[in-house]
Amino acid sequence: MLFPRFCVICGKRIYDGSLCAQCAEKLNTLKKPDVRNIQNNECSAVGFYLFEYKSDEVKKVIFSLKQDNNSDLFIYVSKLLCELCDRIGFDGECVITNVPRKSVNVRKYGYDQSERLAKLIAKTSCKGIRYERLLKRRGFSDEQKNVGSAEKRRQNVHGKFKAAKKDIPGNVLLLDDVVTTGSSALECISALKAARSDVNIKCVFLASR
Repeated sequence: MLFPRFCVICGKRIYDGSLCAQCAEKLNTLKKPDVRNIQNNECSAVGFYLFEYKSDEVKKVIFSLKQDNNSDLFIYVSKLLCELCDRIGFDGECVITNVPRKSVNVRKYGYDQSERLAKLIAKTSCKGIRYERLLKRRGFSDEQKNVGSAEKRRQNVHGKFKAAKKDIPGNVLLLDDVVTTGSSALECISALKAARSDVNIKCVFLASR
């Protein structure tokens, strides 16, 4: 009564969780686990993702993750991603980390959505995945969504990430919510490889544009 809940997709009043039954079922039908190659002039990687960033349902979920700090939704989405991470993980020890959110947005909203998802995945994983903060952001860059071409996006984040520690583990899952050109993820990969050249990295995204 005092703190009513509403479905983050359709706005319908609910009494548990973050999605109504109809929207949860719809989101489940939209799952399309797939891979795509991301590359620039310096490196390339394979990215695994669950959704295509096309439907309104997926867009509303991602918008809510970025701005609403809905704990139930984070738990729901982390379980979906955990299934993917457990399938594509490495043999042996594996660390999950995230593409860091801009500090101005962390201050504005109070959290980093990809970091929060990565920590929840580490808690949920049945393969012993653990979380470490391996990357940090430096300097100023425009929002990638406001930058035009793939080349401009690459230039916008060039040199904006560096390893947060020297002892980088051998197997790393790199998580972000959405991949468009992959510029941010590739810059993070370059930063990790600068700290440890033989690091094995797989990228995981909630959605691909």
